Amino acid sequence: MGLKFLELGRIVEISRRLYRIADDYTAKVASETQCRSIFAVEEHGWGVYVSRNAGDLSVWEHEMIGSQFHLHSTAAGKAILAYLSEEIVERIFDRRGLPKQTDETITDRSELADALETVRERGVAFNREEQVQGVKAVSAPILSQDGRVLGALSANGPAEQMVGELYETEIPRKLLGIANEFEL
Repeated sequence: MGLKFLELGRIVEISRRLYRIADDYTAKVASETQCRSIFAVEEHGWGVYVSRNAGDLSVWEHEMIGSQFHLHSTAAGKAILAYLSEEIVERIFDRRGLPKQTDETITDRSELADALETVRERGVAFNREEQVQGVKAVSAPILSQDGRVLGALSANGPAEQMVGELYETEIPRKLLGIANEFEL
């Protein structure tokens, strides 16, 4: 046995701590935005829902803890993809594809690459009815101290209520603040 096991043990320790505190932060997002909130991670090229909490704008039960989803069609997935290496992102796309889930789903690699660049510039990702018709979301990545993406925190709600200043500015600003606190 080599010292590599120390690194693996540290990753497991960080992951367990991350999952324990994720509930506190999804509850905070739900409370401050009135949206349904999720925390998701990437595993084997899939997104996986780790935590969720409901706000007043929550009207459905789409995400189940532990269920997998395609990363390219969600705000959380795009927030995660934006901070993975280009090589890893390409492997995920080769392996999982970019299936169309609604008429709004981005299925073109070049268009998605542009969207991921915008995520890096703004610090947040948007889902404009790309996974589920009638549902929009905003997501912020959660990064480790060394810049690795650990997961993403999202706020989502009905498309007809996620509009204008609320969707484009207020929720992203609140999410970025909460994500910063989560990272610390």
